[in-house]
Amino acid sequence: MAGAQDQNQPLALESIFNHIVLPAQLPGKEDHDVNAISSDLLNVLSTATREFRDLTYDRYYQEFSLVHQSLSSYRQICIDGVLNKQVLLQQLRHLDLKEQLVLHVTKQNAALVVRRENRAWGDSIIFEAFETSSTSQKALEAESALEWGFPTNAVSIPYSTFNATGFQEELVSFLKQISKESIKRFAA
Repeated sequence: MAGAQDQNQPLALESIFNHIVLPAQLPGKEDHDVNAISSDLLNVLSTATREFRDLTYDRYYQEFSLVHQSLSSYRQICIDGVLNKQVLLQQLRHLDLKEQLVLHVTKQNAALVVRRENRAWGDSIIFEAFETSSTSQKALEAESALEWGFPTNAVSIPYSTFNATGFQEELVSFLKQISKESIKRFAA
C-alpha cells in the first residue's frame, strides 16, 4: 500500500504545481481526481500558512492564524466537493469577529466568503461571492491578461438577522443544495 502511495506522490506534486504555478506547458488534459488534488493543495497551503505563521512570530502571527483557521474550517466543511451541513451550521454559529469562512461551491463555479465585522451601528455579516474560474469564451476573447474583479457581488446583513431563528438553517440548506446541483441543469 505504501508503495502505491509513493508512486502516486510525484504525480500529486506535479498536479499541485500545475494548479499553483500555471507553467507554460500545462498537461493539456483534465485532472482525473479533482477532489484528491484539491485536498492535497489544501494540505500544502495549510502547512505553508502554519509554517509562515510560526516564522513571523509576533509580526503577522494573527493574520496567518486567521488564514490557517479559514483553511482548516474549509477542510472540515467541504468533503469531496460537497458541503457538510452540520459542520457548516456549527461554523456559522461560532463565527467570531475577524474570522471568515471560505466556501467553494464547485457545481456553481462559485466561492463564498462569509465574515463578521463590527460596524458603528452594530455587528454585521458580510457575504462576498466570486466566480472561481472564467468561462472558456472569456479566456479566448482576452487580448492579453485576463482581468478579474473581486468580489463580483457582496451583501451585508445585520448580525441580529443572521442570528434569527431559522436563518442559518435555511442558508445552510440552500448552500448544501447548490453544492450538489450543477448550474448546467438550469441553463436554457
